[in-house]
Parts: sequence; structure tokens; C-alpha cells
Amino acid sequence: MRAVLAGALGQYRAQLIVAEAGVIDDREIEPLHQFRIAIRRSRALLRKFGDCLDGSALTRFQSDFAWMAKAAGRQRDLDVLLERLDGERRPRLAREPEAALRAMIADRRRLARRALLRVLSSARYRQLKVEWFHFLDELRKPGVPSAPAREFAVASLRSDWDELCRRSGLIGAGSRFSRLHALRKEGKELRYAIEAFTELFGDDAIAELTRPLRRLQDDLGDLCDRHVQVETLGEMLEEYRSSGAAAPAAIALRQWRREIREQARSARQRVAKRCRKFGRKRNRRRFRKIAEETAT
Repeated sequence: MRAVLAGALGQYRAQLIVAEAGVIDDREIEPLHQFRIAIRRSRALLRKFGDCLDGSALTRFQSDFAWMAKAAGRQRDLDVLLERLDGERRPRLAREPEAALRAMIADRRRLARRALLRVLSSARYRQLKVEWFHFLDELRKPGVPSAPAREFAVASLRSDWDELCRRSGLIGAGSRFSRLHALRKEGKELRYAIEAFTELFGDDAIAELTRPLRRLQDDLGDLCDRHVQVETLGEMLEEYRSSGAAAPAAIALRQWRREIREQARSARQRVAKRCRKFGRKRNRRRFRKIAEETAT
């Protein structure tokens, strides 16, 4: 099990380093997305399978990865907001309000980017990379035998799959956002964990398992993104109200916030339908069937 985890975490380590150069360069938004994915996937495996690893180091790494994720997340949220401003099919805002809104979001992004660059240039980050690399290299060395990978993975993931199905079946259109956000995180971590075992189960089995998870995450992610955007635009509107600044951006903020709220209401209906489908008994049997087939 340690050998399998070392292989997966090593891939995320490489992804992190490649993406870091693009984050610093800042010519495209995709490297930051890949940087965050590498962090999230690493954290997911450490949380789910930390019992197979050296426990004394896990708390430190989890804390450092959470610190990195928070710094990267703020800029990413604003990148997505700007991308949505450019790409949505909707009535265009008047030129002056849209320009003022775009400038305000860009100002916030510059601040978020400075904070992220401070993290990437810090002694703490440099030390983390050294210690994380050393930890993974040591993990590959022969040591005390750990659990057999296939049996351990099947038992752990099946339990998580059943629990996610159960929780999904309880979701309705009126469910609190905190429950939906928690469900999204749990589903994402489960998918990351399943995908880490492609070597054990094969591409076809992994694709079959993760397909419904991806669909569930797509709908939950769309809703959660819109919720974050409504909150961000609300914060920006409060800044305008307290500063007494010019009106054009405030006009755009109010209009766009209303639009995203309406979209979020529609997204809730899609999420409720998707969750009911994922929570069906036949989907609960899906994992057992695939696990049994690959075990033979």
C-alpha cells in the first residue's frame, strides 16, 4: 500500500512543480488550476490513507498544504469570476459599468496574487518542498510491510462510496449550502482516491467508477462556484457602499449578482436531481460489482 501511495503522491509532486512555474509566470490561468489539483489530490490521499504512512509527519504536511491551498484558492476564485464575466451568454452590461466592474475584480486579483507569490517565495514553502520530497523518497524504500494494496483500497473505498451514496440520497432542492459544499468535497476526495489506484484496477474500471462521480461533482461544483461568486460580489458591493465610490461598478455588481443568484436557484434543482440519481441502490452496488470483477 505504501508503494502504491508513493507512486501516486510522486506524480502529484511532479505536477505541483511543473504548475508552479506557470503560476509564477501568470500568462495563463490553467497552471494555477493544476497547482491546486496537485495539492488537493495529495491532501485527499493523506487524509484517507494516512494510517499506512508515518503519522508524525502527516499533521505538518496537511497543515502546510492547507496553507498553500488557501493562498491559491483566492486568486483562482477571481480568475473564474473574470472568466465567467467574459464567457457567459447573457445580456451585456453597459460598457462603463462593465469596465468599472472588471477593474475592481482585477484589483482584488492583484492583491490575491501578491499574497500567493509571498507564499511561493517563503522559507516555509521552500522547506516544505524539501521535506515533502524527502518523505516521498523514503516512502519508496523497503520497510515494515504495510497492508496489501488491493484489499486495503477496496475495503476503504467501498465504505466511502456507500456513505456518499447515502448522503446524496438525503439531498433535496432546499438542502443547506453547507451540506452541499461538504458533499462536493467528500465526492471530490473519493474520486481522487479512486483515481490513485488506476494501476490496481485498470483504466476501464476506474473510468466506470468515476463517471457518475464526475457528473455529480460537475453539478455540485457549478452550484458552489456560483455561491462563492455571489458572496464575492456582495463583499465588493459592501466596499463600494462604505467607500462612497462612483456608481458604475455598483450598478454592474448588483445586476450581475442578481443574475448569478437566479442561476444558482436553477443549479439547485439540477443538483437535487443528480444527488437522487447517485443515491440509488443500483449505484451503491456499482462499486461492489466492479471491485469483484477486478479482484479476479
